Amino acid sequence: MFDDVTNWLEELGLGEYACVFAENNVDLEVLPELTDADLKELGVTLGHRRKMLKAIRVFSQVAPAITAPPGNCSRRQHRSGHHRLRVQSRSMGAAPGRA
Repeated sequence: MFDDVTNWLEELGLGEYACVFAENNVDLEVLPELTDADLKELGVTLGHRRKMLKAIRVFSQVAPAITAPPGNCSRRQHRSGHHRLRVQSRSMGAAPGRA
């Protein structure tokens, strides 16, 4: 899941924050909950906070588009035993032909 956040940050041109997000366990579940104060605490500069918050609003609108992979199961069993949700988003580079 952290790879998805890393990809999202890189698409925003803010990949330098990927390690900070990973170190603070910011994943796709936490991402929509982040506030300006949270980002400031993580060391994100003002301009980058504004850019991230705008992108988070867009992500939050697209997040309900979490879709199930083909088959009957809406989650994929991850090797660690945790379930992994598949997220498709235009801003995160969804596969062509999928919405």
